[in-house]
Amino acid sequence: MTTFPKEKLALSSIFASLIVASLKLTTGVFTNSLGIISEGLHSTIDLIAVSATYLAIKKAESPPDQDHQYGHGKAENLASLLESILLFIIAIWIFYEAFERIYGNEISLSINLPSIAIIATTIVIDITRFRALSSASKRYRSPALEADSLHFSTDFLSTTIVLMGSIIVYLGVKFADLIAAIFVAIIILSISFKLALKSINILMDRAPVGLPQLIRDEAEKIEGIEKIDHIRVRESGSKVFVDLVIYVEKLLPLGAAHKISEELSRRITSIIPNSEVIIRTEPLLTDKHTLITKIRDLASSFPEIKNIHNIKIYEIDQKLYVDFHLELDGSLPLDVAHRIASELEKKVRNLDPVIISVTSHVEPIEGEKIPGKLEANMDHLNKKVAKIVKNFPEIVDIHGLDIRRINDKLALSLHCVMRGSDTVQASHEVAERLEYLLKNELKEIERVTIHIEPTDD
Repeated sequence: MTTFPKEKLALSSIFASLIVASLKLTTGVFTNSLGIISEGLHSTIDLIAVSATYLAIKKAESPPDQDHQYGHGKAENLASLLESILLFIIAIWIFYEAFERIYGNEISLSINLPSIAIIATTIVIDITRFRALSSASKRYRSPALEADSLHFSTDFLSTTIVLMGSIIVYLGVKFADLIAAIFVAIIILSISFKLALKSINILMDRAPVGLPQLIRDEAEKIEGIEKIDHIRVRESGSKVFVDLVIYVEKLLPLGAAHKISEELSRRITSIIPNSEVIIRTEPLLTDKHTLITKIRDLASSFPEIKNIHNIKIYEIDQKLYVDFHLELDGSLPLDVAHRIASELEKKVRNLDPVIISVTSHVEPIEGEKIPGKLEANMDHLNKKVAKIVKNFPEIVDIHGLDIRRINDKLALSLHCVMRGSDTVQASHEVAERLEYLLKNELKEIERVTIHIEPTDD
């Protein structure tokens, strides 16, 4: 059967506590010193506590099962809580016994040099175990080993006080024994409260101080993460469980979104050792698309509004800004058109409290019949168009290139063939850039209309 490093340390602590407790209790009984007896009882409880720690670590190291799907790590925290209760009980007993001796009959003490030497020996054992356990508790992030190290550190402090009291008693000042015992009780009581508070916080799944903000700061450094939400952190034994939600651009390919999630997980595990991270990735624009549909529905309730287009929603500091274009009858009076637009803007603002600005642009309805004719002898323009199109690798082919003269101005239309796997957003951006370049390079062209379509394969 495999014995883990933490188990070996806990097992060695049991033997050390057994030796220390035996020495102190035997010496205390023979010398009738409350200080030494208190230390003996303290070490006896330590022996029980480290035995519980050994069993807790053994249980905590076992893998998750059907009934304990997050593992058994909290067995260590439960052991730490029980140890703090035992420490509290022994502290109260020391106080009680000290006051009994103060107000009761005087008790004869038999402290001698051999008893002082034994107490000094136990201090050496306490120092050795404290150093080993303190280092291991940090290395393995083990609350149970940390509790053990606290026991031995408490032993070191309290036994040192008892040693000093014993030396003073040996020199003839007998009440020093009671003072040493009371000091020991105060130290034990303080340690028990600190240990209990930490154990209860972990058992109640209190978020470790500073970790949620640390995770948020790390996530904000990664390009592609638009928003972070629902960060939850809890400890279980030596493990830290982290789960959170990140939002990425909806049009981002799945592979790219997965890489962003993996990068964040890697960074979290590097700053929080022995952590398990679960990240849920959500599209950022889902709510915006739903909002666009609602805006279109509102616009359709106005018979004067013939069309609504170019709806843009901007998110800034978790607030939304909405812009759109409205097409109305060109003969409609401006004050009537403004009233209609204002009513629609008000209804859009009422859709969601986070919408703080709505701006509409009113324009005459398009689609009226306009007289025009196809232009002949436009080969020079056709060649220029073909040359400009070559700057766009996304465009596989073009066809249906027409140049028309309308009201003494030229209007150009053409069909651009792109890959069917390209998104509508990406294809539209290519068409917009091509339109801008055509108008900029061909000054005689007043209007450009580009139809985008996928390849046949």
